[in-house]
Amino acid sequence: MDSPIIFSSEMPRSTISRRQSDGTLLRIARGIYSTDVHTSPEDQVNRHWMTVVAHEVPGAVIVDRSAPVGRPRDGHLFVDAGPGPKRRPIELPGLTIIRRSGPGPLDGDMPLRDGLMLSSQARALADNSRRSRAAGGRPPATLTDDEIADWIADLATRARPAAIGRLRDEAERLAEQTGTTATIGRVSELLGAALGTRTVDTGSRALGARQAGRPYDQQRVDKFAVLVDHLSGQAPSPVEAAAPARAVHLPFFEAYFSNFIEGTVLTLDEAEGVMYRDEDLPTHPEDAHDVAATFRLAADPDEARQVPASADELIAILRHRHATLMAARTDKHPGQFKGARNQVGRYVFVHHDQVEGTLQAGWDCLDQLDDPFQRAVAMMYVVTEVHPFDDGNGRVARLMMNAELTAAGESRLIIPPVYRGEYLASLSTMSTTTDRTDSTACSASLNGGPRSSTSRRSEQPCATSKQPMPSSTRSPPTRRGSSCGSSPRYRPTNSNEPPNPKLHLVDGTGATAWAGSRSRTGGRYLRASSGGGRSAGPPPLPGLSGSGRGAAGTAGRTRAGEGPKAVPAVTGLW
Repeated sequence: MDSPIIFSSEMPRSTISRRQSDGTLLRIARGIYSTDVHTSPEDQVNRHWMTVVAHEVPGAVIVDRSAPVGRPRDGHLFVDAGPGPKRRPIELPGLTIIRRSGPGPLDGDMPLRDGLMLSSQARALADNSRRSRAAGGRPPATLTDDEIADWIADLATRARPAAIGRLRDEAERLAEQTGTTATIGRVSELLGAALGTRTVDTGSRALGARQAGRPYDQQRVDKFAVLVDHLSGQAPSPVEAAAPARAVHLPFFEAYFSNFIEGTVLTLDEAEGVMYRDEDLPTHPEDAHDVAATFRLAADPDEARQVPASADELIAILRHRHATLMAARTDKHPGQFKGARNQVGRYVFVHHDQVEGTLQAGWDCLDQLDDPFQRAVAMMYVVTEVHPFDDGNGRVARLMMNAELTAAGESRLIIPPVYRGEYLASLSTMSTTTDRTDSTACSASLNGGPRSSTSRRSEQPCATSKQPMPSSTRSPPTRRGSSCGSSPRYRPTNSNEPPNPKLHLVDGTGATAWAGSRSRTGGRYLRASSGGGRSAGPPPLPGLSGSGRGAAGTAGRTRAGEGPKAVPAVTGLW
């Protein structure tokens, strides 16, 4: 797409003046104009910054703290403008270009466009070894020691040791050309720590974890921090769990739909036999075991409320639940973390060497949350994004999510097929978004706001552990230094205002049921209908009243505008 940016050197001054007068040319900054008169100057600079920088600073090289990201950050871009005297910064709408003297382009630097260059990784490491300070409201030109260590730890997770060794050699070679011979030693030490050839003192959690043998994926932890920051600013919306007598069949539907999301499709008659009568399915025995194991984990009162109180307990519970879930699939290594990378399409999950470290860092993030629903959402996303097992990850993630709710006496969540696409799309969007601002918006989608739709997302596997299971009582969260930021918690102004939850259930015949508006007394109304308008319920299950499929009754009075409240055979759920 052609850029709308025009420079004063490209057009006569009289033409510029006339076009500005007739509204067909917008002034961006001195000597910079745009034919796009509807977009703000800030947005246009943000979109076309390469064109602007290449013109304003010919032959510039993106350097210093801008080099690792290869673009402006926090409204600033640092460039090497070549040899010469000190230059003043160039102030543009939404962007300040800080120019400094330097050698100009060096071997290994990468061309971007119109003569603009980007530092090689080796040069960027050498440049950033130079110390600098913030001044005049601007960030320091170079990364801090901990920021360099974080970057090196991230590089080490994505490159083989031999490549890191070559990077160190190249950075040392470039030190003389970049004027950093006196400071490059620290970068060499940090690279050696990433390789495991030496130990250094560092304030970087990422590099420290790597030295301790538990490296983690910094980019994933950043996503966890974005989600936690978003969730902690939301008003709690507790939905109290139903009385035990009314929730007797909830595990049936939870297991059925959780496996349905992953492609395990049984008829309701088959599911009833598998879960309530321990029947086998000769044609697909492993599927039957998966469904039955999910049911047992959801139905066991102690198991259903078991929550971790530490990162080590999180790992132990994950292993235990996966071992139970995947016991019939020995090829999936029940209870064992993955030994090789796993992916969906082109999206690769956390490297197998970083599973435990990323889970620990993820725990530090989600443990900053107090509200059970917020913890549940964060727990589900952390497990799903790490994808710690060969298979069964989604089912384990949803069991972990619901345990957080049950432990607090809140309603568990079920994701029926009607919401499968929305659930998976939110997870996918959050996972593949790289910009922090967009990630915040995606986290809002993943959260879904108040529990208006109990559909949330995705699936995967685990291993056997002989570690003792932790107590089901969680101790108060411990606030400690971590890589996760936290924002002030929002408290509702009217704590008596109830949420408006809905829950959609779909059975194999297309019959649907959903929870309607929650009354101020905490009651829920369940409606059921088939495509033809007849009341319909799920198949007859043990202990349920009603005559089975097609049977429904009516309960309670009709409130204005609500319509009748038909109660199908599955009323015992709620």
